[in-house]
Amino acid sequence: MKSIYVKCIYTIINKRPISESNTDARFNKKIGCLDIDLTVSYRKGCVVVKVRGAELEDSFIAELAKCNRFDGDKLSKDCKVAVSEIFHKASHFTRQILSMIKYHLNHSDIEEQLFSIKSELWGVSEQELYERPIEVGVSFSSISTRPLNENIGALIQSSVDNGVEPLLAMRHLHRAKSEFLPHHKWIDATIAAELAIKEVLSKAQPELEPLLLHMPSPPLSKLYGEIMDKYLGEPSPYKNKINKGVEIRNKLVHRHDSPSIDNQKANDYVADIERAIFHLLTLVYPDDQLIKQTYERAKL
Repeated sequence: MKSIYVKCIYTIINKRPISESNTDARFNKKIGCLDIDLTVSYRKGCVVVKVRGAELEDSFIAELAKCNRFDGDKLSKDCKVAVSEIFHKASHFTRQILSMIKYHLNHSDIEEQLFSIKSELWGVSEQELYERPIEVGVSFSSISTRPLNENIGALIQSSVDNGVEPLLAMRHLHRAKSEFLPHHKWIDATIAAELAIKEVLSKAQPELEPLLLHMPSPPLSKLYGEIMDKYLGEPSPYKNKINKGVEIRNKLVHRHDSPSIDNQKANDYVADIERAIFHLLTLVYPDDQLIKQTYERAKL
């Protein structure tokens, strides 16, 4: 085993230049053999974390030394785990401190994401540091915008004439689309699914509205399954995905050790909820061409 030194610089993500402090604030945390110093600099808009006392196998250090910044996929699995544990302590301490500043001091100009990585460095000495090798990951979210032209305008007018009104659930759906953090993206998408089915069933069967609004409602698996089948003519083809999404949402909301959500998985879930909502709308407004076309585009 050999000692290594770690230095991380994280950029504070804020809506405007922070002016609540002109001095740097310093904090310390000891975790086992690790001694972590953290400095919050509003003047520079960043957090600097220095980790001392960390140790790695000689073979892991040799692996790191051979890799450039974007060669993380070349590291062995055991090396990746050992290195990630050290850097995770730095990022977790940063999240802890910035969360306290944001929520306990009401520094609401700090965004929910809190920070982004500017650099993560390691070395066997403080004088000679190297970039941490990372794996390049990509998450994809497709948002297809349609132009407002004469033909689309005619479709909108037809929707208005047919009494179509956008669902309140769409606000949560689009908030999920624009949300950066997958945790909150998942929760908003599930809220959209809950509101949409209740709104649509209330429009299709007004006598159900008091039950849906004032009584404990059935689980979404039933609402998008047998209840939708009974009152709208068919169950949702996205019922199973919604049911699984609700299980994950419940863990995110009700457990402090909630599961980590991958960005791509969250984007895919939001897309499924959008498809489920527009499928609902096609059943309530079967002759509306704008809704039909939007649903077909959502399925692509």
